[in-house]
Amino acid sequence: MPVDDAVARWVTKTCRAQGVPVKITDPAALRQIGFLLGARMGSPRAHGAPAPRTGVPAAPSQPPLGLHSLGV
Repeated sequence: MPVDDAVARWVTKTCRAQGVPVKITDPAALRQIGFLLGARMGSPRAHGAPAPRTGVPAAPSQPPLGLHSLGV
């Protein structure tokens, strides 16, 4: 079983369990999600253009002890 299929099934299952759609198409909801994720609403950039780097790069995150994401 390809990993992409397993991930797609997992996303579908968890979205269904939480009562949320797998794909969001409502423009207002997408704006709210963008705001929560820190998207800048001012000047639009070309789709896929990287955000400008600012400040010192953050240290890489560390996984929690004793937990493994294998099979997710």
